[in-house]
Amino acid sequence: MPEMSTKFVPKHFGDENPNPKLIKLVRKITDRIPGKIKMTTEAPEYWGLACIFEDEMDEQTREASLDFLLDLISKKPFTVREHHKYAELLEWNRKKHYVATDEEFNDLLEKLAYFGMIEFDYGDKYTKDGPIPGTSYRFEDREYWVPMFVPGSAEYTNMNVDLMDRHPELAMFFERMTFLPLEKITPMVPLGGSGIGMHVIPVEKAISMENESVDIEHLSYWLKRYEGHLSVGICSCRYGRKKLDEGCADDYRDWCIGVGDMADFCAETGRGHYITYEECLDILKKAEDHGFVHQVTNIDGEGKIFAICNCNVKICNALRTSQLFNTPNMSRSAYVASVDKSKCVECGMCSKACPYNAIINYKRPCEASCKAGAISMGADKEAEINYDKCISCGACVYMCPFGAISDRSYILDVIDLILHKSEGYKVNALVAPSIATQFPETGKVYSAIKLLGFDDIVEVAIGADMVADKESEELRNKGFLTSSCCPAFVSYVEKNFPELKDNISHNLSPAGTIAKYLKEKDPTCKNVFIGPCTAKKTEFQREEYEGLIDSVLTFEELQALFASKKIELADLPETETNDASYYGRIFARSGGLSEAVEQALKEHGGDFSAKPIVCSGIPDCKKALTLASKGLLPSNFIEGMACEGGCINGAGCLNHGEKNKPLADAYGNKSQYKEIRKALENNVVK
Repeated sequence: MPEMSTKFVPKHFGDENPNPKLIKLVRKITDRIPGKIKMTTEAPEYWGLACIFEDEMDEQTREASLDFLLDLISKKPFTVREHHKYAELLEWNRKKHYVATDEEFNDLLEKLAYFGMIEFDYGDKYTKDGPIPGTSYRFEDREYWVPMFVPGSAEYTNMNVDLMDRHPELAMFFERMTFLPLEKITPMVPLGGSGIGMHVIPVEKAISMENESVDIEHLSYWLKRYEGHLSVGICSCRYGRKKLDEGCADDYRDWCIGVGDMADFCAETGRGHYITYEECLDILKKAEDHGFVHQVTNIDGEGKIFAICNCNVKICNALRTSQLFNTPNMSRSAYVASVDKSKCVECGMCSKACPYNAIINYKRPCEASCKAGAISMGADKEAEINYDKCISCGACVYMCPFGAISDRSYILDVIDLILHKSEGYKVNALVAPSIATQFPETGKVYSAIKLLGFDDIVEVAIGADMVADKESEELRNKGFLTSSCCPAFVSYVEKNFPELKDNISHNLSPAGTIAKYLKEKDPTCKNVFIGPCTAKKTEFQREEYEGLIDSVLTFEELQALFASKKIELADLPETETNDASYYGRIFARSGGLSEAVEQALKEHGGDFSAKPIVCSGIPDCKKALTLASKGLLPSNFIEGMACEGGCINGAGCLNHGEKNKPLADAYGNKSQYKEIRKALENNVVK
């Protein structure tokens, strides 16, 4: 939500000794939940009205006004606009003595209406053919109530030029009250607004009359209904934003049209003046010529409006709020395009053509998530996977809300490996460095992995140290290189940019590198990779990885094994593991690989320097590879990660998001080795 303007400092912001009656009143009026619970003098509800009650009224008038308003406002929660006839209110005064005489009470009503603290009408006695014959519009025929803040008193204060000149902070009050009450509820607003906010009315001449529409969608319907009771006045949005130096070039006067009893209220309180039917049409025509949006207020229920606003979309608070909270229903028109599904081929051209983003080219989550373009909808509307394009990144598995897509699980194979250790081999858990973003207490997780039956735990980050060391030399020798750490990225290059295949680093991935090292030390051992990556399940079956990695588990599957054994991490001691370098550990997040290669080059010495481009996600990879294939890429090293953010957001993770990056860095900082060579020289693999 936008920050509040600092153009003015509200005089009564933070009052230390507020009038308790005023605090009570604004708490009753506001429809903002926190304000209902606790109202403070820092709230706009308070300081917005305090400048009126404290600065515009003497003590006697202030107390009389607050006593009267607290009686007038509804006692029902979240009900403000409860009408009372003038005769009833006059009897209240005679019994409760807000002021001494009937005349003084009438003056009090007029003053409160002038300030916008109360509103009145004459019973809204209209039909579609106009005012009901015999209706009178005398002072004694009025019905009064306490208005909401928006639409209501906040707007009325901004339609009072003299009041705004004395208290310009009222512009800030209005702006805040268009946002704050709606911040949490706008997603629940149904089509048409359901009595909240505004309702867009289209320009009739732009709509084919062959289209069916209800009468209330035509401006002519409302003008005919309220003819003789039309007024025009100041636009509260234009004038308020002008005060805040956020306005536009529009004249703030004579845009907002009041209809029916609202026309009378505005004219009789100095907020507007009466106009004829023809003058009203001229204003609407001018608005259309300027490209403004016609909106009607519809908070009084079906078949009733009280204003026609001609809104500039750049400054209209109603439209801004609708856009801010992504709730178009608050200002939706009943005129909508319809799709003939028998003819639609889902080409998406209408979505591209619509300048207002009113048509969504909706794709199923799996199709939208697949940046390799491997998923499409078949003729039967079922998802189809093109395995010639699939890179096994697992994005579709993660994004499918119905569990309709799954990656192959090797969890039973892993259990079988552990159960048959008696045949004379040990089982190593090769744990990816992103483990720290999923289980921050890594020492306890390592203890839990031991309880599952694994013999040794090895950081794959040590393999990352090895890869960075070798890859830096390969980059120096070849001059241009792409990384080989992400199997989904490697697959993407092979399938989409085969001309760059020879530029993929010839090093195995960190998991493959450390697995090869362990197999060389103990050919009988079994290596199980544990990490965030579903693509590892295809990588370990590639020819160059044959015999190195025996099986793969994702973090989700690891958690499932913990649950099956009823292992509680909090109850376990910390288990130490071999210590990879800082750079090996940050391989887990986007950019970490490039930093490690640069560090390795620095440690080896020489004049050659890396110019990496970090690609976070397949779209980034595609851009860099396209440029490289055409000889236009200024970088000499492409770090390719299929998952946005890197391995820390892999499809097999338990959680995803920005919070994982600082966790990865924190894990790196725990390493005692700030140089790659030191980590490798100290024989950290036992």
